[in-house]
Amino acid sequence: GRGTAFSVGFKDILDGRASVRWRQLGLRAGLAGGQLGIEFEQRHVSAGFFRALDLAESDREQLDRERGLSRQRLALNWVGGRNTFNAGELRLTDDASGAEVVRRQLGLQARGLGLSYSFQKIGTGFSRFADLAEADHAEMEQQRGLEKELFSLGKLALGKTLGLAGSRFSLGEAGKGGLATQSLELQGRGFAARYNDRRVDGSFDRSRDLTATEKAAIALRERRFFDAT
Repeated sequence: GRGTAFSVGFKDILDGRASVRWRQLGLRAGLAGGQLGIEFEQRHVSAGFFRALDLAESDREQLDRERGLSRQRLALNWVGGRNTFNAGELRLTDDASGAEVVRRQLGLQARGLGLSYSFQKIGTGFSRFADLAEADHAEMEQQRGLEKELFSLGKLALGKTLGLAGSRFSLGEAGKGGLATQSLELQGRGFAARYNDRRVDGSFDRSRDLTATEKAAIALRERRFFDAT
């Protein structure tokens, strides 16, 4: 249904001064003719908590690996007919160093419009990659110290016969420059116009740390620029 539902959860497990703490908030409500959902989760495992494997939680092994880490997640989504909007943030913090991994994403799908945005910043001092639950933790380690952004315009209808698409990707390291690629494509009935640009600072030497997916996407954009089909 379209009623409003609100949930709150608190859970603490203590072992002397050490602890595992969970905080959860949830909201479901009707908004602007659609359904809104908001979720917030926070978890912290003390570095000195050594009893995780004795817990009943199904993810106790992961809790044990993430001793000394804080995990915070925020997710928002809205669905109204064929229109959807979603946004989220993940923040991982290492207690010992204070270093963080931050990820953000946003997406919008509507009639005649589709776009997405993602951001990632991995602190130079963050070194707990092997302990993370994220499937791409090896790629995260490879991009330690880097900040990246990707904006994609999947479609923008300009009337009945014209469509615009494009993207912009950047990868950089503080004090050492970076690289940026951008592309635009205008398509109409019987024609297509394309623009592609790539710039790399002379001082930037981390291009090798692009993921395989990112390298393939850059290569595809450049190939499409020279391929008229």
